[in-house]
Amino acid sequence: MLAMSACAGGDDGDDVQMQGPGLGEEMKDVSCPAGVPVSGIGLETPSQTKTITARVLDATPKTAARFDNSWTVQFLDAQGAPLNDVTINNACAWMYVHQHGGPPMAVTQLSDPSTFELKALNLFMRGPWSIELAVSSPSKGGTPTQMTACDRNGKALGMDKIALSICVQDE
Repeated sequence: MLAMSACAGGDDGDDVQMQGPGLGEEMKDVSCPAGVPVSGIGLETPSQTKTITARVLDATPKTAARFDNSWTVQFLDAQGAPLNDVTINNACAWMYVHQHGGPPMAVTQLSDPSTFELKALNLFMRGPWSIELAVSSPSKGGTPTQMTACDRNGKALGMDKIALSICVQDE
């Protein structure tokens, strides 16, 4: 059974942490496509515009596991230098094969302004997940049009989007 709880982003109560069709129904774990990593550490993924890259510096647990996962993510510019003016407008752990997921419990900027902790990403099923980040950076410009799958109403738009793929395998 999946629990329903409030989602970060809106205060009108129309967002929920666990979203998607099939809630309340039995859903099956699925296999991950070849090449989807099981550890986020060292994973680097460019944004849609290729102007910002997200790099996973640390993960707890080291290998993606069902339920509670926390990641430390650094943002870099196209030349690989830390991007100190980045903001995470919205974050979401989303399982596209079942169309459900939710935000982390907290997103915290660390003492290095290019680095954030995504605390308690709930990867509650085995299979492929996408950790989506809607981000903005004044130095990179752009118009806020990008949203994560958890922000279906576009309440926390970013200027760019990054999707980090991870696989939760059998225990």
